[in-house]
Amino acid sequence: MKPSKPLLRAALALCAAAALCATNACSSSSDTPKGDTVDAGCDAASCMALPACTARLAGNVQGTADLGPNCGQIAPPQASDDGSAGAGGAADAGDSDADPGSTGYTLTFNGTSEQLASFALTIDLGSAPTAGSFSSETSASWSASATLASNPECELRAGTDTVPTGSFELQIDSVTPDTSAAHGSLSATLYVHSPPGMDCGIADNEEIQLSF
Repeated sequence: MKPSKPLLRAALALCAAAALCATNACSSSSDTPKGDTVDAGCDAASCMALPACTARLAGNVQGTADLGPNCGQIAPPQASDDGSAGAGGAADAGDSDADPGSTGYTLTFNGTSEQLASFALTIDLGSAPTAGSFSSETSASWSASATLASNPECELRAGTDTVPTGSFELQIDSVTPDTSAAHGSLSATLYVHSPPGMDCGIADNEEIQLSF
């Protein structure tokens, strides 16, 4: 007796899902690279999950960079010297690590890797952290900086008070109930800043994509 067409289709679908999971190493394993998202007993959809807190780099540095656990953290508004919410005046244009005058909750990324000696990015989320789309066109303030591990004098900068400003696009899919962390994706463009005569590569900017 031949199996019916619906049964054949179901069997083929199960085989395809099993093959996909095997290809993407979904099952838990002790030799899974650090930073990879692992699901034990995952389904076909979750097999496609991107590595968490791993930046994809394109520019003078190519490849991926594991930024470690401090990824996608949310900080509450900070009180200024006069006791009011917000950080106050604008940051010095030459100091990309300074907070450029946050007025609300901030989403921060910090980390180091073999490719990046340092990486820091802060985005003002406003009065309440919520899921949604954000960009350098809509955020009140943001700043980003990084140094290349191959040459610490080669810096990458972007932000509200930096020239060139650079840009970012942020998609927050969810915020933890205690509003201490968020999950989503980020892409940002940072520009090279280096001393005169320093060779940091042929590209003048670096593209960074991050899943968190």
